Amino acid sequence: MNYSAIIHKIDNNYTGVYACSTMSIPQCEMQTIRTLITVVAPQKPRIIVTNMGTCQEKVYPSTNNFTCVYEAVPRASIKWYKDDLEFFPDNIRVKFENMKQVLLFIKFNYTTDHGRYTCHVKNRLGSVNKTATLRFEDRYTGNDIPVQVAVGILFVLLIAIIIPLLYKTKKERQMKKILKQVGLANFENGEAEYINPNLSIDDQAQLVPYNKKSWEIPKERIKLGKQLGTGAFGVVMEAVVERYDNNTDLKVAIKMIKRNTDAIPFTALLSELKIMVHLGKHLNVVNLIGACTKHIVEGDLYIIVEFCRFGNLRNYLLHHRDIFINQINPGTERINYSIGADILSRPFPVVSDDR
Repeated sequence: MNYSAIIHKIDNNYTGVYACSTMSIPQCEMQTIRTLITVVAPQKPRIIVTNMGTCQEKVYPSTNNFTCVYEAVPRASIKWYKDDLEFFPDNIRVKFENMKQVLLFIKFNYTTDHGRYTCHVKNRLGSVNKTATLRFEDRYTGNDIPVQVAVGILFVLLIAIIIPLLYKTKKERQMKKILKQVGLANFENGEAEYINPNLSIDDQAQLVPYNKKSWEIPKERIKLGKQLGTGAFGVVMEAVVERYDNNTDLKVAIKMIKRNTDAIPFTALLSELKIMVHLGKHLNVVNLIGACTKHIVEGDLYIIVEFCRFGNLRNYLLHHRDIFINQINPGTERINYSIGADILSRPFPVVSDDR
């Protein structure tokens, strides 16, 4: 038998913990389920991260994607248009990523890809657009044959030297532009007055201030060690912070972004730093020690956290998955906390120095 409760004209006053209790017959056992419901004020769509501008802006193939990250309450729909017609990628050469918020060109087609691209975000409260024009200039077709072989060889050598330099310069300029777009100008001061207590902090991490005086650690005092882990975009390194407290060294772990990584993982790492600053220290979490943001414009960011000397909890549980106490009563299929109580009550010797 199913029951439901319907709330009409809901507002922020309905935020809270709701409980549903049932009693089984004839056992007369009471079972209660509780859930937290947060009422969020509606908000029309707002684009918060983008590399697209007005209709007159020219975007060249120095980037291989158009980004249109938005926030809205209730959830908005997003559509893409090319030259005023709805655009559907082939999912082979061109595809959507991040819930259609990124239009990625895996390989350019110089004949068909040029044009005006628009992302259109809409919910019942309103809509917002961002448009950019993709065009190609001075592309090499491969049909021109050099008059002199020597000139051709010299040209190839010059290209081999210049291209890496140009690529590095373009990546740095692109990173500076993107950092400006995601609000790096207010990275330290933040905009705490705009924080909405009805929204989760991860949706508005860019508004949290960063106290450089309290958290900044000079890069010169950080000595990197071995690699502890890696992912698609990030790396975790073992390190030592010299003269951290009372001129003593502190062993730490450092999160950083791999070189030549897109802006989205970098923005996520910035948000993680802001959230850890906002949360502060707690006994049951891996706490923030500090950060190194001096060269953040070049995409160089260190998040310094406590070093977990006993390793990864997930790996520990997997390694010992055959050694545990099953507290599920096979008769009732419920947790029985008395199972294993005799083992927990036994005395165990405890010594220091991890012995």
